[in-house]
Amino acid sequence: MTNSIVCFGEIMLRLCPLTQFERLEKTHALKMDFAGAESNVAVSLAKLGHPVSFVTRLPDNAIGNAAINNLRQFGVDTRFIR
Repeated sequence: MTNSIVCFGEIMLRLCPLTQFERLEKTHALKMDFAGAESNVAVSLAKLGHPVSFVTRLPDNAIGNAAINNLRQFGVDTRFIR
């Protein structure tokens, strides 16, 4: 049996202006980054070669799907995300 790691918690969405030093209220274009302590740990462990699953609850919309895809691109198992 293979040992695996399960991380659970929230994923945060960070919105930043595309242009450096532009204020959020004055920008028309935003960059999306997903982060959060728990998801950062899951991604770091996956990048080190450990089998990692992430458990959380996300909305069933484009932003929730983007968060799931972000985790998947780093090799995190997302089948337990509801």
